[in-house]
Amino acid sequence: YERIVLRHWRPMHQFDLTTTLTDEANAIRLTWIMVFEKEEEADLVRAFVPAANEQNLDRLEALLSASK
Repeated sequence: YERIVLRHWRPMHQFDLTTTLTDEANAIRLTWIMVFEKEEEADLVRAFVPAANEQNLDRLEALLSASK
């Protein structure tokens, strides 16, 4: 498997993001974990993060499909 860890440290919200890519039965499982410094920061972004992450993953899928 491969793991990518990054820190997103902005004044309004700070979090660590860990993505793990694992081979599984001719596919790749992506695990995406966001850990916020404070629960209040997570609450502030909870409304828009799922949709924003879906957009990011859609762009990744398009990029990977184009490179086949």
